[in-house]
Amino acid sequence: MSDHPRGECIESFRSTSFRETSIDALHMGFRNVPPHDRMRMFWHIFGPAWTPDEIDHQLGILKDAGVGGVVAYFLYPVALDDPSRDICNQRFLSPEFLDTVGYAARKARELGLRFCVSGGTGWPYGGPMVSEHDSAQQMSVEGVSPTGMQVKRAALAGEGLV
Repeated sequence: MSDHPRGECIESFRSTSFRETSIDALHMGFRNVPPHDRMRMFWHIFGPAWTPDEIDHQLGILKDAGVGGVVAYFLYPVALDDPSRDICNQRFLSPEFLDTVGYAARKARELGLRFCVSGGTGWPYGGPMVSEHDSAQQMSVEGVSPTGMQVKRAALAGEGLV
């Protein structure tokens, strides 16, 4: 047998009952994915309004679901600060924010999850650094009438009107 993490699969290809063993090994591989091969999820963090308790909760759910790690993706606030609802948006790159990112990374490692940080999409969401001069000055709303055309589309909904 091989010491390689995928050694059992490689050995199965060398076996005399190739078809049965390779199919069994393939099924086993999907049921028992090694941690370093498991998918990672984008972890959208809005605000960022997060706490160590919520980090523990969310990373625990992902670990229990068999996810291999997260890519932390920091986005705009969904709600303004509201102490009565325990909403406190941390200022991006503030010491508090960086401490919380460090906590999340350590907790992920403790759970055996990989942890990465996305640099963002490049889309400007705004913030205190955007002056009134550079901000959106008007909004345009357009209505579009349905065409009535019947189409097939590669989607869960299948056929439908456009």
